[in-house]
Amino acid sequence: EESLLAGEAAYRNNCAVCHGEFLEGLPALETGLEMDSPNLKERLKSHSDGDFFWKINEGRGEMPSFEEDLSDDDKWNIINFIRKESK
Repeated sequence: EESLLAGEAAYRNNCAVCHGEFLEGLPALETGLEMDSPNLKERLKSHSDGDFFWKINEGRGEMPSFEEDLSDDDKWNIINFIRKESK
């Protein structure tokens, strides 16, 4: 429960601006990005937790790296939150 609450807070503070409050992605026009952001609930079906950790840590495409901004625990908490919200 503690991890989920921490993950939700970290997600809201770092991820929701691009991936949306409900993790379903946002159109590029809303985010100012070149492409629509991915629906994390759908991505979780075809990507492992390790994939998500790597992408949060390293960034990819327009997504920045959060290696310096989030602790490893924060990253895993976000992944736990995404997994819970995707059920």
